Amino acid sequence: VQMFAGLRIGEALALKWKNVDFDNGIISIDSAVTELPVRNSEGKIVDHRTVISDTKTAASVREVPMPNILKATLLEWKKSRWVQQRTTGKSFIGPNDLVFASNDGELRTYTGTQTIFQRLMRQNGLAPYKLHFHSLRHTYSSMLFESSRCCSGTKTSRRQSAPTTA
Repeated sequence: VQMFAGLRIGEALALKWKNVDFDNGIISIDSAVTELPVRNSEGKIVDHRTVISDTKTAASVREVPMPNILKATLLEWKKSRWVQQRTTGKSFIGPNDLVFASNDGELRTYTGTQTIFQRLMRQNGLAPYKLHFHSLRHTYSSMLFESSRCCSGTKTSRRQSAPTTA
């Protein structure tokens, strides 16, 4: 969803199945994952907890088109989650279930997701390129630009003040 829809990592982690409209090819973004500090009695930060909250900015609430490759991938993912749901008895594909929940059906953290991504990079010989999860979002911008859409279309779709490069 980062590469083919330009979502931020927090938006992808907060994505629920009700936000994925397969019939119209649209993903609706209305929330994001954030980490809140947990303080001890002296006010010192001792931990962080991951929660779903509003998007980064009001302008981040948006609908983005879902290309066919992403639609097919998400349909396949939903099918595999259906199998997991049947096997475990846990809900994975209900409207309010997270698209990218953990195997326990729980909210994933930034750190955990980044760890999975870095492991994937190492296992596929891509670690030397020093790619990070957010790079996929930049790839989305580049693909929009290269598909002859103007820069303002890129800016509107990504909701940033100016196009950036990886």
